[in-house]
Amino acid sequence: MTGGVYDIPIQGYHNNKTHPHVVIIELDKDCWCIPAFGSEGVELAMTLDGFELAGYPRENCYVELNNEHAVQWADGRPGKLAKWLLARARKLTKGMFKHHVPCGQMSEQALCDLLNGWLTLDEKTGGDICSPHLRKKLKKKLTELQGSIDKP
Repeated sequence: MTGGVYDIPIQGYHNNKTHPHVVIIELDKDCWCIPAFGSEGVELAMTLDGFELAGYPRENCYVELNNEHAVQWADGRPGKLAKWLLARARKLTKGMFKHHVPCGQMSEQALCDLLNGWLTLDEKTGGDICSPHLRKKLKKKLTELQGSIDKP
């Protein structure tokens, strides 16, 4: 499930429209997901403005990836430049995914980029983003992924 990209709606966000969400890490019954938005867009700009007003460093609230290379799309869609909105990460139950088929798989390098970005955002906000337990899990997952990328 980790690295799987799903088109899912989140009640009360994104006008309840589906957006690609990547499963960044799985825990016992839950998983954390990060949504993607096209690089240009009114909702994205307004969301980033809101985070900036709340004191979050704008440049650390997202990771920009070219999804043509970062995601292997199972449904044939073309990849495009997207901002994966770290500051809008959501904890979802694994049960929610029973009714959704992955539309893609994110590369290990792209997952590392997102994990690094999320940990950086947490650091820049003084630990405001992650609990100590989640931070430890994220660091462990990042180390695991980096180890598998470094292997020949």
